[in-house]
Amino acid sequence: MTRPAGLHTLVLDIRVATGKLAAGDIAQLGATINPFAFQQVSASGITTPAQASTCKATSQRQLPANWAPNSKYSGQLALDVPEANGVLALIPSGMSAPGGGWEWQY
Repeated sequence: MTRPAGLHTLVLDIRVATGKLAAGDIAQLGATINPFAFQQVSASGITTPAQASTCKATSQRQLPANWAPNSKYSGQLALDVPEANGVLALIPSGMSAPGGGWEWQY
């Protein structure tokens, strides 16, 4: 499968150590680490939701669908974004406080 025209694929290497988790924490982790929680911010400040990529290179290193307490995971997440350079933002669902989340320059 090929990437749609006008998009660039970002492959993220992700490591997660869960520690002690309550039931609500496990649900929140799944809402945090998924392609739909990422946004791309262009140099002009325009924010666009990232899209889950169909990149086959990550198929062998997928992150789990279910998380367990006191566990360690590593895997990859592929995203398609409209800009070759910019800022990738992770805004987990449920974070309503202004400035909540994380940003990385790429």
